[in-house]
This record gives sequence, C-alpha cells and structure tokens, in this order.
Amino acid sequence: MVIVVGMGGLTLGWMLPWVAYVFSRFSKLETKPRKGDLRMHLISGLFSGTFLVFLWMSMTENFVTLAMCYLFLMIIALIDLRYRIVPNVLTYPATLAVLIFQVAQGNVLSALIGGVLAFGLFFLAGQLSPLGWGDIKLAVLIGLALGFPHVLIALLLGAGTAAVFAVILMKTRDEGFLPYAPFLCLGAMVALLVGVNLPWG
Repeated sequence: MVIVVGMGGLTLGWMLPWVAYVFSRFSKLETKPRKGDLRMHLISGLFSGTFLVFLWMSMTENFVTLAMCYLFLMIIALIDLRYRIVPNVLTYPATLAVLIFQVAQGNVLSALIGGVLAFGLFFLAGQLSPLGWGDIKLAVLIGLALGFPHVLIALLLGAGTAAVFAVILMKTRDEGFLPYAPFLCLGAMVALLVGVNLPWG
C-alpha cells in the first residue's frame, strides 16, 4: 500500500503546477500566467510522493482528509512561488469550509484561538515586514484549521524557515522577492505530520 500511496502522490504532485496555473488565471496578475516547467513538475511530484508516504505511515485513519489539506497547501505554495500571489479564490472558500467543519466537530474554541492568534501575530509582523494581506489570510486559515496549540508549530516553523532564507538572500546580496506563503504552507504540512492528535484528525 505504501508503494501505491507513493506513486499516487508522485502523480498528483506532477499535476499540481497545472492546477496552480488554472487557479492563477482567476487572479489579478501583473504578468500573464505561465505553465509550470519540467523542473517544477518533478520537484512537486517527488515532494508530494514522499510527504504522502510519511503521512500514511504516521496516521492512516484520516489519511484522505489530511492528504487533501496537503494538496491544497501545495497548490497555494506553488502559486505564490510562481506568481507572487495568494489567491482569494482559494483562501476565502477554504476558510468558510474550515469554519463550518470546526463548528460541526465542536472545535470552535480551539479554532478561533488559533485563527485570532495567527491574525494578531501576522498583522503585527506585516507592520514591520513586506507581508501581504494574502499571507495574513493564509495564516488565519491555517490557524483556524489546526487550532491551538497546533498552529504554533506551523507559524514558528514557517517564520523560522523564512528567516533563514532571508538571511541567505542577504548574505548573497540577492534582494529578490521572498514569497512567504510556501514557508507557511511548509510549517502547516509539518504540523499535519507531527500533530497526529489534531482536534479534527
């Protein structure tokens, strides 16, 4: 079964840059959306296959739900990496769906604390750094989905990894744009792996 999961993850991951391209067409971009190149498809496929195998080995009871969360995060990360935007067409419906789900599961308090905490931290961070509202909305979505205290894993890991990359860019004197959503998504992915006792998992 592990081989099936790995191959399925590889196949889905290979297709995700195309999905990101489709959703990017619904957003206001300064340049025309471009389809992913071979390298992006390969990296996405290998990463997805590996992640889903680890997820399967960590927890199989709610594998489908967590795998869908991963695929969503991966699409967001790919869009921000390539097009420098976190599209509302994805975050708004996802936020509504998460709220409805948390209410149905009776996890409202945990979800709200996670969402408010994420908003507060990233709103303040946005006053000191070039964070966009898309990043803040994504942080709130992750906070609502993971709840408290699991959201702390995602936020701290995402912020820490982004800080490391920012230092590397400074060391190399590369002042290029550093997309933040992929780091947030990475933190949330790790939280999915280690947070096997998520309130809704």
